[in-house]
Parts: sequence; C-alpha cells; structure tokens
Amino acid sequence: MTCHKGTLDMGPNLAIALVDISEIGARLTVRTVIEKGQTVVITLEGREHVRPIKLLASVNRSEQDADGVWQLAVLWEKRLTFAEIAKIT
Repeated sequence: MTCHKGTLDMGPNLAIALVDISEIGARLTVRTVIEKGQTVVITLEGREHVRPIKLLASVNRSEQDADGVWQLAVLWEKRLTFAEIAKIT
C-alpha cells in the first residue's frame, strides 16, 4: 500500500499500514499529518490482483494517537467492489 498527498501520486509514500478497508473507504496509519478534507492517492496491491488498484480518496478524519502516529479515515471517490476487496486482502 502507498499513500500520497494530492491527486498526482507524487512525493513520498506516507503510508505505514492499512488498518481496515471497505467498499466506501479505509482506515490507515501514515507518517505525517494529512488534514481533513485533503485528497490523497492510495495504491493497493494483493497476491491475487494482477495490477495495483489506484484510488482517489478524501480524508474524512485525521487524528494523532498516543504514540504520535497519524490515523486517517478516508472515503473513496469511486466505490470498491467486493471482488476487488477480496483480491487485495
């Protein structure tokens, strides 16, 4: 998994880990603050998926936990199908 600020998929990969995923969004941990309302590009890969899935998402929630790690909740611009989720998990 990768996470980049903005819509161009450029700059450093800010992703640490994918926490949860659904058809409408995901929760993940990132290395630095990404403010609520910002757009990110998230790329997901799995053993059963031939090509990575690249998704635009908007940050719905951004909080720093007790360890100083940023927790994000994002909403996909385009809904994922159950089959796509099954291939990447």
